[in-house]
Amino acid sequence: MSNYVRIFLTDEEHITYHTLKHVEEAIQERTEFLRINRSEIISFNHVKQVDGYQILLNNGNKFMVSRSYKHKFDEFLRNRLPGPGIR
Repeated sequence: MSNYVRIFLTDEEHITYHTLKHVEEAIQERTEFLRINRSEIISFNHVKQVDGYQILLNNGNKFMVSRSYKHKFDEFLRNRLPGPGIR
């Protein structure tokens, strides 16, 4: 969508004229959000299940973490999950 970003909320959708990088920078202090690929940032407040690098949201939507974002994803999980985590 070029510089348009679709933002999906629980019960509505918004379209804004910004780059995804701009949105990512604007929410960088929010610890529940993570960019998982070139096109998507998700909120872990709505994650139902993580299976490897596939993420299932509470609404049934599935997303894949891209190769270039796997390191950040692993670090994100390591910092938020109890137990020994991913090594």
